Amino acid sequence: MALIIEDGTIVANANTYLTEAEANTILENFGYVLTPATAEADLRTAAQYLESFRNNYQGSKVSSTQSLQWPRTDVYIDCFAFASDEIPEELKFAQALAAYETAQGETLQVNSNGQTITQKTIVGAVSVSYADNGQDSAQKTFNQIDSYLESLFANNGMVKVFRV
Repeated sequence: MALIIEDGTIVANANTYLTEAEANTILENFGYVLTPATAEADLRTAAQYLESFRNNYQGSKVSSTQSLQWPRTDVYIDCFAFASDEIPEELKFAQALAAYETAQGETLQVNSNGQTITQKTIVGAVSVSYADNGQDSAQKTFNQIDSYLESLFANNGMVKVFRV
């Protein structure tokens, strides 16, 4: 399945915000690179991870028929209105970093009981292993990714006030 890039124009069936080349350009700044053999799958997985924050993002989708959560209306980044026909650079950085985490074998999503699935084998005997690191795995965070997403979140209905 090929990557279908959402560029802010409501691309039908879009499944990513970045091309592999764009992701690698971003990642090179961090000393990372995606593996060509899995890059497309890693980018689609990362996009789905970003979609899981749908209730956290500011504003609203531009169209009820768009495939992904962005572009959005009524978004402010650093106190400036963000165009509703563009994709924020912060979102692109977050997707690139999430794709890299996926490429490194990191599980971005947790299952319904709050445990991160670390191994799943469905060949012969069925085998599933779960990570139990002594804390609630459902609270797993990715600080580098989260730092880019933070400016896109609605802050739980709170309004940021800045003195100038």
